[in-house]
Amino acid sequence: MENALYEKLYGWIIVVLLSVSFNTYSQNTFFDQDFSNGGPYESGSPGTSLFDKILSTDAQSFAENGAGYMDLVRTGPGGLIRAIRSTAFSPPPTTLYAQITMSVEEILSAGQNAVYFYTGNGFRTDNSSIVPNDNLFARFSLSFLDNNTFVVRDLQTNTNSAPMSVGSVFTITWVMNNSQEGHVYKLPETASTPDYKVMPGQYDLWIDNNRIVTGAAAYPGNSIKYDSNQLTNFEVKFWNALGRIRFYSFKIRDIAGILPVQVTESEVNPPEKGSEFVVSPNPSDPSVIRLSCNGETLTAINLYTLGGMKVDHWVRQTAEHLFIIPSSGFLPGGIYILSFFQEEKRVYRKVFVK
Repeated sequence: MENALYEKLYGWIIVVLLSVSFNTYSQNTFFDQDFSNGGPYESGSPGTSLFDKILSTDAQSFAENGAGYMDLVRTGPGGLIRAIRSTAFSPPPTTLYAQITMSVEEILSAGQNAVYFYTGNGFRTDNSSIVPNDNLFARFSLSFLDNNTFVVRDLQTNTNSAPMSVGSVFTITWVMNNSQEGHVYKLPETASTPDYKVMPGQYDLWIDNNRIVTGAAAYPGNSIKYDSNQLTNFEVKFWNALGRIRFYSFKIRDIAGILPVQVTESEVNPPEKGSEFVVSPNPSDPSVIRLSCNGETLTAINLYTLGGMKVDHWVRQTAEHLFIIPSSGFLPGGIYILSFFQEEKRVYRKVFVK
Protein backbone atom coordinates (compact mmCIF):
# COMPACT_ATOMS: atom_id res chain seq x y z
CA MET A 1 0.00 0.00 0.00
CA GLU A 2 2.75 2.44 0.98
CA ASN A 3 4.83 1.58 -2.11
CA ALA A 4 1.85 2.12 -4.41
CA LEU A 5 1.14 5.46 -2.79
CA TYR A 6 4.83 6.35 -3.09
CA GLU A 7 4.86 5.71 -6.87
CA LYS A 8 1.64 7.65 -7.44
CA LEU A 9 2.89 10.60 -5.46
CA TYR A 10 6.05 10.83 -7.58
CA GLY A 11 4.03 11.66 -10.67
CA TRP A 12 1.92 14.16 -8.75
CA ILE A 13 4.88 15.91 -7.14
CA ILE A 14 6.64 16.43 -10.49
CA VAL A 15 3.62 18.39 -11.67
CA VAL A 16 3.67 20.49 -8.51
CA LEU A 17 7.40 21.15 -8.76
CA LEU A 18 7.15 22.24 -12.36
CA SER A 19 4.19 24.50 -11.64
CA VAL A 20 6.04 26.43 -8.90
CA SER A 21 9.52 26.08 -10.58
CA PHE A 22 11.01 25.36 -7.13
CA ASN A 23 13.45 28.23 -7.50
CA THR A 24 12.70 29.69 -4.09
CA TYR A 25 15.26 29.32 -1.33
CA SER A 26 15.97 30.11 2.25
CA GLN A 27 18.26 33.10 2.66
CA ASN A 28 19.44 35.15 5.61
CA THR A 29 20.79 38.66 5.02
CA PHE A 30 22.74 39.77 8.07
CA PHE A 31 24.10 43.12 6.86
CA ASP A 32 23.29 45.17 3.76
CA GLN A 33 24.39 48.79 3.33
CA ASP A 34 25.04 50.81 0.15
CA PHE A 35 25.64 54.18 1.89
CA SER A 36 23.02 55.91 -0.24
CA ASN A 37 21.19 57.89 2.46
CA GLY A 38 24.02 60.06 3.80
CA GLY A 39 24.20 58.44 7.25
CA PRO A 40 24.60 58.16 10.13
CA TYR A 41 25.48 54.48 9.79
CA GLU A 42 25.57 53.51 13.47
CA SER A 43 22.86 52.70 15.99
CA GLY A 44 22.35 50.95 19.31
CA SER A 45 19.70 48.91 17.47
CA PRO A 46 21.54 48.28 14.20
CA GLY A 47 19.15 45.87 12.49
CA THR A 48 20.59 44.51 9.23
CA SER A 49 22.02 47.74 7.81
CA LEU A 50 23.99 49.57 10.50
CA PHE A 51 27.10 49.27 12.64
CA ASP A 52 26.81 49.49 16.41
CA LYS A 53 29.55 52.10 16.54
CA ILE A 54 31.94 54.00 14.28
CA LEU A 55 34.63 55.07 16.73
CA SER A 56 37.76 57.20 16.50
CA THR A 57 40.36 57.71 19.20
CA ASP A 58 41.53 61.18 18.15
CA ALA A 59 40.68 64.07 15.81
CA GLN A 60 43.13 62.86 13.13
CA SER A 61 41.12 59.66 12.59
CA PHE A 62 37.52 60.03 11.45
CA ALA A 63 34.67 58.89 9.16
CA GLU A 64 33.19 60.98 6.34
CA ASN A 65 29.98 60.24 4.46
CA GLY A 66 29.33 61.14 0.84
CA ALA A 67 26.81 60.33 -1.89
CA GLY A 68 26.92 56.55 -2.05
CA TYR A 69 30.00 55.95 0.08
CA MET A 70 31.55 56.09 3.55
CA ASP A 71 35.23 56.99 4.04
CA LEU A 72 37.48 56.03 6.93
CA VAL A 73 40.37 58.48 7.17
CA ARG A 74 43.60 58.52 9.14
CA THR A 75 45.74 61.67 8.79
CA GLY A 76 48.10 61.41 11.77
CA PRO A 77 49.86 58.75 13.85
CA GLY A 78 48.62 57.45 17.18
CA GLY A 79 44.89 57.22 16.58
CA LEU A 80 42.57 54.80 14.83
CA ILE A 81 39.08 54.61 13.35
CA ARG A 82 36.83 51.53 13.67
CA ALA A 83 33.47 50.42 12.28
CA ILE A 84 32.11 47.66 14.55
CA ARG A 85 29.14 45.37 14.33
CA SER A 86 29.02 43.92 17.86
CA THR A 87 25.30 43.12 17.99
CA ALA A 88 25.19 39.46 17.02
CA PHE A 89 23.84 38.47 13.63
CA SER A 90 20.61 36.56 14.09
CA PRO A 91 20.02 33.70 13.72
CA PRO A 92 23.68 32.80 14.40
CA PRO A 93 25.07 32.02 10.94
CA THR A 94 26.95 28.81 10.20
CA THR A 95 28.25 30.23 6.91
CA LEU A 96 28.89 33.74 5.59
CA TYR A 97 29.19 35.08 2.05
CA ALA A 98 30.50 38.59 2.69
CA GLN A 99 31.00 41.08 -0.14
CA ILE A 100 32.68 44.47 0.31
CA THR A 101 32.99 46.90 -2.59
CA MET A 102 35.61 49.54 -1.83
CA SER A 103 38.66 51.49 -2.91
CA VAL A 104 41.78 53.03 -1.38
CA GLU A 105 41.43 56.70 -2.31
CA GLU A 106 44.65 58.07 -0.86
CA ILE A 107 47.89 56.85 0.70
CA LEU A 108 49.70 59.47 2.78
CA SER A 109 52.20 57.03 4.31
CA ALA A 110 52.88 53.34 3.78
CA GLY A 111 52.43 50.60 6.38
CA GLN A 112 51.87 46.88 6.76
CA ASN A 113 48.40 45.76 7.89
CA ALA A 114 47.04 49.29 7.70
CA VAL A 115 43.42 48.13 7.78
CA TYR A 116 42.13 44.97 9.47
CA PHE A 117 38.92 43.10 8.64
CA TYR A 118 37.68 40.69 11.30
CA THR A 119 34.87 38.18 11.74
CA GLY A 120 34.23 36.46 15.04
CA ASN A 121 32.18 36.96 18.18
CA GLY A 122 32.24 38.89 21.43
CA PHE A 123 33.50 42.09 19.78
CA ARG A 124 33.32 45.18 21.99
CA THR A 125 32.81 48.88 21.34
CA ASP A 126 34.67 49.91 24.52
CA ASN A 127 38.03 48.35 23.66
CA SER A 128 40.28 49.55 20.81
CA SER A 129 42.97 46.89 21.16
CA ILE A 130 43.55 44.05 18.69
CA VAL A 131 40.75 41.48 18.78
CA PRO A 132 42.01 38.39 20.70
CA ASN A 133 42.46 35.17 18.72
CA ASP A 134 39.86 33.39 20.86
CA ASN A 135 37.25 35.81 19.50
CA LEU A 136 38.18 35.38 15.84
CA PHE A 137 36.94 33.18 13.04
CA ALA A 138 39.12 34.82 10.36
CA ARG A 139 40.88 38.06 9.41
CA PHE A 140 42.64 39.76 6.53
CA SER A 141 44.18 43.18 6.00
CA LEU A 142 45.15 45.89 3.53
CA SER A 143 48.81 46.91 3.41
CA PHE A 144 49.77 50.29 1.95
CA LEU A 145 52.97 50.26 -0.18
CA ASP A 146 55.51 53.00 -0.93
CA ASN A 147 54.67 53.32 -4.64
CA ASN A 148 51.07 54.50 -4.14
CA THR A 149 49.73 50.96 -4.42
CA PHE A 150 48.30 48.50 -1.90
CA VAL A 151 47.69 44.77 -1.50
CA VAL A 152 45.07 42.62 0.19
CA ARG A 153 46.88 40.35 2.67
CA ASP A 154 45.56 37.14 4.18
CA LEU A 155 47.11 36.84 7.61
CA GLN A 156 46.53 33.12 8.09
CA THR A 157 48.39 32.04 4.92
CA ASN A 158 50.61 35.13 4.58
CA THR A 159 49.35 35.53 1.01
CA ASN A 160 49.33 38.90 -0.76
CA SER A 161 47.24 39.87 -3.75
CA ALA A 162 48.78 41.53 -6.78
CA PRO A 163 49.34 45.25 -6.08
CA MET A 164 46.43 47.56 -6.91
CA SER A 165 46.53 51.27 -7.64
CA VAL A 166 45.01 54.02 -5.53
CA GLY A 167 41.50 54.76 -6.80
CA SER A 168 40.83 51.22 -8.10
CA VAL A 169 37.36 50.00 -7.16
CA PHE A 170 37.27 46.30 -6.28
CA THR A 171 35.01 43.80 -4.55
CA ILE A 172 36.24 41.45 -1.84
CA THR A 173 34.24 38.24 -1.48
CA TRP A 174 34.92 36.36 1.75
CA VAL A 175 33.30 32.92 1.93
CA MET A 176 33.37 31.38 5.43
CA ASN A 177 32.17 28.02 6.71
CA ASN A 178 31.61 27.42 10.42
CA SER A 179 29.28 24.47 9.88
CA GLN A 180 29.93 20.74 10.14
CA GLU A 181 29.75 20.06 6.39
CA GLY A 182 31.21 21.36 3.16
CA HIS A 183 29.27 24.01 1.24
CA VAL A 184 29.33 24.71 -2.48
CA TYR A 185 28.88 28.23 -3.82
CA LYS A 186 28.81 30.28 -7.00
CA LEU A 187 31.10 33.11 -8.01
CA PRO A 188 30.00 35.14 -9.81
CA GLU A 189 26.46 34.61 -8.56
CA THR A 190 25.23 34.50 -12.16
CA ALA A 191 27.32 31.38 -12.86
CA SER A 192 25.27 28.46 -14.14
CA THR A 193 26.78 25.95 -11.71
CA PRO A 194 28.31 26.10 -8.21
CA ASP A 195 31.95 25.41 -9.06
CA TYR A 196 33.52 26.07 -5.67
CA LYS A 197 33.36 24.43 -2.27
CA VAL A 198 34.47 25.63 1.15
CA MET A 199 34.99 22.99 3.82
CA PRO A 200 34.18 23.13 7.57
CA GLY A 201 36.36 25.53 9.57
CA GLN A 202 37.80 27.13 6.43
CA TYR A 203 37.37 30.20 4.25
CA ASP A 204 38.07 31.40 0.70
CA LEU A 205 39.06 34.98 -0.15
CA TRP A 206 38.45 36.62 -3.53
CA ILE A 207 39.23 39.94 -5.19
CA ASP A 208 36.69 40.45 -7.95
CA ASN A 209 36.77 37.12 -9.85
CA ASN A 210 40.24 36.07 -8.67
CA ARG A 211 40.52 33.71 -5.71
CA ILE A 212 43.67 34.58 -3.76
CA VAL A 213 43.10 32.19 -0.83
CA THR A 214 41.58 28.71 -1.01
CA GLY A 215 40.59 26.69 2.05
CA ALA A 216 42.49 28.69 4.66
CA ALA A 217 42.10 27.45 8.23
CA ALA A 218 39.86 29.53 10.48
CA TYR A 219 40.26 30.07 14.26
CA PRO A 220 43.77 31.58 13.91
CA GLY A 221 46.06 30.47 16.74
CA ASN A 222 42.92 29.73 18.69
CA SER A 223 42.59 27.38 21.62
CA ILE A 224 38.88 27.11 20.85
CA LYS A 225 38.33 24.59 18.07
CA TYR A 226 34.65 25.32 17.45
CA ASP A 227 32.08 27.84 18.60
CA SER A 228 28.65 27.99 16.97
CA ASN A 229 28.58 31.79 17.44
CA GLN A 230 31.95 32.51 15.82
CA LEU A 231 30.43 34.24 12.76
CA THR A 232 28.16 36.71 14.56
CA ASN A 233 30.31 39.89 14.64
CA PHE A 234 32.22 41.97 12.10
CA GLU A 235 34.73 44.83 12.30
CA VAL A 236 36.91 47.10 10.13
CA LYS A 237 39.84 48.80 11.88
CA PHE A 238 42.08 51.42 10.24
CA TRP A 239 44.98 51.67 12.67
CA ASN A 240 48.30 51.82 10.81
CA ALA A 241 49.68 53.93 7.93
CA LEU A 242 47.89 57.09 6.80
CA GLY A 243 45.34 57.67 4.07
CA ARG A 244 41.71 57.31 3.07
CA ILE A 245 39.69 54.16 2.31
CA ARG A 246 36.22 54.29 0.76
CA PHE A 247 33.36 51.80 1.13
CA TYR A 248 30.60 51.67 -1.47
CA SER A 249 28.70 48.67 -0.11
CA PHE A 250 28.69 45.84 2.41
CA LYS A 251 26.52 42.79 1.84
CA ILE A 252 26.78 39.85 4.24
CA ARG A 253 24.56 36.80 3.71
CA ASP A 254 24.74 33.07 4.24
CA ILE A 255 25.93 30.73 1.52
CA ALA A 256 22.46 29.19 1.21
CA GLY A 257 21.25 32.44 -0.28
CA ILE A 258 23.91 32.29 -3.00
CA LEU A 259 22.87 28.83 -4.10
CA PRO A 260 19.11 28.69 -4.79
CA VAL A 261 17.57 25.25 -4.99
CA GLN A 262 16.71 24.47 -8.60
CA VAL A 263 15.19 21.08 -9.32
CA THR A 264 14.27 19.90 -12.80
CA GLU A 265 11.88 17.13 -13.77
CA SER A 266 14.70 14.73 -14.66
CA GLU A 267 16.41 15.30 -11.32
CA VAL A 268 13.37 14.48 -9.20
CA ASN A 269 12.34 11.30 -10.98
CA PRO A 270 12.53 8.27 -8.65
CA PRO A 271 15.90 6.48 -8.61
CA GLU A 272 16.06 3.28 -10.59
CA LYS A 273 15.77 0.01 -8.73
CA GLY A 274 19.11 -1.00 -7.25
CA SER A 275 20.66 2.44 -7.73
CA GLU A 276 22.75 4.16 -5.06
CA PHE A 277 21.42 6.72 -2.60
CA VAL A 278 17.95 5.35 -1.94
CA VAL A 279 15.79 6.73 0.87
CA SER A 280 14.44 3.75 2.77
CA PRO A 281 11.90 3.45 4.18
CA ASN A 282 10.06 6.04 2.13
CA PRO A 283 7.69 7.29 3.53
CA SER A 284 10.15 7.99 6.33
CA ASP A 285 9.72 8.21 10.05
CA PRO A 286 9.34 11.88 11.13
CA SER A 287 12.28 11.58 13.54
CA VAL A 288 14.93 10.32 11.08
CA ILE A 289 15.50 9.95 7.34
CA ARG A 290 17.76 7.09 6.27
CA LEU A 291 19.66 7.21 2.97
CA SER A 292 21.82 4.36 1.67
CA CYS A 293 25.29 5.63 0.75
CA ASN A 294 27.29 2.38 0.25
CA GLY A 295 30.47 3.82 1.70
CA GLU A 296 30.39 6.98 -0.44
CA THR A 297 31.26 10.32 1.15
CA LEU A 298 28.42 12.80 0.68
CA THR A 299 28.78 16.54 1.32
CA ALA A 300 26.65 19.72 1.32
CA ILE A 301 23.68 17.77 2.66
CA ASN A 302 20.53 19.88 2.81
CA LEU A 303 16.86 19.19 3.37
CA TYR A 304 14.17 21.52 1.99
CA THR A 305 10.42 21.83 2.15
CA LEU A 306 8.52 22.09 -1.11
CA GLY A 307 8.43 25.85 -0.61
CA GLY A 308 12.23 25.93 -0.66
CA MET A 309 12.71 26.51 3.08
CA LYS A 310 15.84 24.93 4.50
CA VAL A 311 15.19 22.48 7.36
CA ASP A 312 17.71 22.48 10.23
CA HIS A 313 19.07 19.01 10.88
CA TRP A 314 21.94 16.90 12.17
CA VAL A 315 23.78 14.32 10.06
CA ARG A 316 25.18 10.98 11.18
CA GLN A 317 26.96 8.69 8.72
CA THR A 318 27.96 5.05 8.94
CA ALA A 319 29.65 2.92 6.29
CA GLU A 320 26.33 2.04 4.67
CA HIS A 321 23.85 4.76 5.61
CA LEU A 322 23.41 8.46 6.13
CA PHE A 323 20.94 9.53 8.82
CA ILE A 324 19.30 12.96 8.66
CA ILE A 325 17.88 13.93 12.06
CA PRO A 326 15.73 17.07 12.30
CA SER A 327 16.92 19.56 14.92
CA SER A 328 13.34 20.01 16.10
CA GLY A 329 13.08 16.29 16.91
CA PHE A 330 10.54 15.48 14.20
CA LEU A 331 9.31 16.60 10.79
CA PRO A 332 5.69 17.47 10.04
CA GLY A 333 4.14 15.02 7.62
CA GLY A 334 4.60 15.97 3.98
CA ILE A 335 7.05 15.95 1.09
CA TYR A 336 10.66 17.15 1.25
CA ILE A 337 13.65 17.40 -1.07
CA LEU A 338 17.00 16.02 0.10
CA SER A 339 20.03 17.37 -1.78
CA PHE A 340 23.69 16.45 -1.49
CA PHE A 341 26.94 16.36 -3.43
CA GLN A 342 28.70 13.18 -4.47
CA GLU A 343 31.97 13.60 -6.41
CA GLU A 344 31.13 17.23 -7.28
CA LYS A 345 27.69 16.30 -8.65
CA ARG A 346 24.53 17.49 -6.95
CA VAL A 347 21.99 14.73 -6.37
CA TYR A 348 18.35 15.12 -5.32
CA ARG A 349 16.05 12.65 -3.61
CA LYS A 350 12.39 13.11 -2.75
CA VAL A 351 11.37 12.18 0.78
CA PHE A 352 7.86 11.46 2.03
CA VAL A 353 7.32 11.82 5.76
CA LYS A 354 4.41 10.03 7.43
